Amino acid sequence: MLQLPPSFFAQHQEMPMYTPKIREDLIPRLYRAAKARKVPMTKLVTALVETALAQVEHELGDLNHPLIADDQPRQRRKHG
Repeated sequence: MLQLPPSFFAQHQEMPMYTPKIREDLIPRLYRAAKARKVPMTKLVTALVETALAQVEHELGDLNHPLIADDQPRQRRKHG
């Protein structure tokens, strides 16, 4: 029988991933938009996030952009 060293399992164990929650008030809007486009909500959300991230990444090149220039401390939220 093949025996694998403990390091194999340590290297191949998946880390739990944070799963953000979509605000409840956005769900009906996403549902209607996905239905109108005849695509699953997951595909619509993925496309929207990709588009928004590309825009944010582009804007982050501008050091005066509010996401960079904002000097207010961020509050950490507890998850769990």
